[in-house]
Amino acid sequence: MSQLSLRPDVERLTPEQREQFVEAGYLSTMPLLDAAGVMHLQRWFQELCALLPDGVDISRINQWHKANR
Repeated sequence: MSQLSLRPDVERLTPEQREQFVEAGYLSTMPLLDAAGVMHLQRWFQELCALLPDGVDISRINQWHKANR
């Protein structure tokens, strides 16, 4: 996968964001990608979905990254 385009205004995490990540394990509402990066990621996701056998829902796949190249 090539580099994704980040928004030009992306900054480092604040202490509050770091604390939330440590406590909850995730961060929300962090727009990191610009429009081109979002489109690239969406296309790549569709390409991955197309690799699945018919009838397999990508939402129900767990640990695929460990079993497939």
